Amino acid sequence: MTSGRPPYSIRRARREEWPAVLSTIMTSRAEAMPWLPNMHTPEEDAWWVQNKLFVETDVHVAVDAGAIIGVCAIGDDMVEQLYIAPGYQRMGIGKALIDLAKQERPDGLRLYCFRDNHRGAAFYRSQGFIVIAEGDGSGNEEGMPDLLFEWLPATG
Repeated sequence: MTSGRPPYSIRRARREEWPAVLSTIMTSRAEAMPWLPNMHTPEEDAWWVQNKLFVETDVHVAVDAGAIIGVCAIGDDMVEQLYIAPGYQRMGIGKALIDLAKQERPDGLRLYCFRDNHRGAAFYRSQGFIVIAEGDGSGNEEGMPDLLFEWLPATG
């Protein structure tokens, strides 16, 4: 019998965990969006995580038995990154990380999702986000059409 407690915990990422954060992002991204072009070298990706992601966003992780299985990076009013490791999806981890982002940014959030990431778009819709703009790919480095989602808190 389980206690009802999830088999993972969520906490703020530590800077020295950047390799595991990067690994979770890259493996999840490759599994969820194999059609997405790889734009950077591994060295460039490592630099970005260490010098941009950890500097410009609040990085939270879901951890199971010491392994990072989910990443959520929150900017001023944007969910900049949300990735759940393959094998851990559809277990409530993404919802828990989005709920945390909503708690930390109670005035509202936005996020981008590639248009062809149908699973991601369906997930965001299920979490109360709505599409407020569609892009043709000219606004991202991958050149892929995207959707801008927004979540606003319910008003009284």
